[in-house]
Amino acid sequence: MFLGNFNYPDYNEIPYCVITVDFILRAIIFPILLLFASVLNAEVYRWTDASGRTVFGDSPPEQTKAQTVELPTLTVADSYNDSEGKGKVANSAQAKEDDDAAETKAVEYKRFVVTSPEADASVRANNGNIMVRLGLEPGLQEGHGIVVYLDGKRVANGGSTVFSLESVDRGKHSLFAVLHDENDDVLKNTEAVSFNLLRHSVLKK
Repeated sequence: MFLGNFNYPDYNEIPYCVITVDFILRAIIFPILLLFASVLNAEVYRWTDASGRTVFGDSPPEQTKAQTVELPTLTVADSYNDSEGKGKVANSAQAKEDDDAAETKAVEYKRFVVTSPEADASVRANNGNIMVRLGLEPGLQEGHGIVVYLDGKRVANGGSTVFSLESVDRGKHSLFAVLHDENDDVLKNTEAVSFNLLRHSVLKK
């Protein structure tokens, strides 16, 4: 096949463009960096327009008295794991409970006595109801309790130092109280107090 007199071009004379890393940095990356730098360094102004409205922007009109607005510094922090955060909160709460329990256990009661009825007293109560009052120093701590015994039998308990006993028989009785912690371990007990209860007796004729 005859192609005729065809003049092939000289490739050395054809202009060409070689895309290099330096070209990419100059043509693409640098303009982006300059754009971000200009945004970060741009100042924000505040001024009032002709309608009396407050306007914010970076290009205030020359005729207005614009004031520079100081923007707060942004703080960036790493995110955290929610479950880990909840675990830390739970552990902190548990540690506080343990500390409170330790403080409660560490309390030493210096005084625990029966103040009413008094020792060897004669108490008049026709209905058999008497009030038992206890002296405790320091005050009763959270989780601690008191049990009252009359003639060796448990008759009252609770988180108070005042108790009401009902329908106590007339005659001589012995009363004491026991102080315990949240685990029902005995911390202290009072000395036994003896008293005589007086009641009217109705004799049938």
